[in-house]
Order: sequence, then C-alpha cells, then structure tokens
Amino acid sequence: MDNGIHSQRRRLAALALSLTIAIAAESMATEADSHAIYGTWDLFEVKGNGMTARVRLTVGEHSVTNTTSCSSAGKHVLVEARAPARITDGTIEVLESREAREEYASGFLNCTVTLEKGTIHYAIDRGHLVIQAPRDGQRMELTRSGSLFRGARPLAGIP
Repeated sequence: MDNGIHSQRRRLAALALSLTIAIAAESMATEADSHAIYGTWDLFEVKGNGMTARVRLTVGEHSVTNTTSCSSAGKHVLVEARAPARITDGTIEVLESREAREEYASGFLNCTVTLEKGTIHYAIDRGHLVIQAPRDGQRMELTRSGSLFRGARPLAGIP
C-alpha cells in the first residue's frame, strides 16, 4: 500500500512538473510574440516627378517613429516623426500626433512626415506585420526593413 501511495505521488509530481513546464513555455511564447512587433518595417514607396519617397515605421517599446527618406537628382533628405505609443498584443496606440519637415534647399526636395494620434490594429503573420489603417480600415502586410526596400502590399478581402 505504501508503494502505491508513493507511486501515485510520483505520478502527481510528474504531472505537476509537466503542467508547470507547459505553462512556462506558453508564457514565453506569448511574450516573444508580443515583442515580435518591435523593429523597423518597410511601409511604402512613392515615385513621381523625379522624386522617390520611402517610408518606414519603427515600433519601439514606448514609441513609434515614422521615417521618410526623400531623394531627387542625387540629393537626399531624411525626416523622422516620433510619438509616444502604448504597444499591446494586437494594438499600437499612438498617443500624440506629430509632424516633421525637412527640405534640401529652399523650395527643393521638401519631405514631410506625420504620425496621427489613434489606434492601429496589427498581427504578426509568418514574420510579416499586418496592420489595419485607422482611417480607411485597409489591411496591409509589411516586411522587416533590410538592405532591399520592400513596400507594404495591400491585402485583399474584408478589412
């Protein structure tokens, strides 16, 4: 009888240990998933009138930065707008509107960037950042910034 009780206690201890390990692993995965948003993402590229503008979004622990690189005729301007933000699992809440502007020379190569106060809904899907635009509800898939700029692509279907 004593062996039966010890055996049952060992099984219960093993079960408790398995459960503890499973809960810890799930907790680590959730935390890793919520941090997957952090970093720089290629948003979009606009070309026209001999000018190219590349827009990137950087998400930090407590801020969001919209960076635009403008170029024309071999000249370049870089402008950033950074705003405080609350990042949760599934939302980026931009807490203040911000705007910044730079120009290469008076009247030449004006580059403006804005961040608007509001909430952006997001998900991480296969390493891509899927965001839903606050204004029109359009969903876009962004890739992490790297050496080759890859602008977001709109996702078809219902927002």
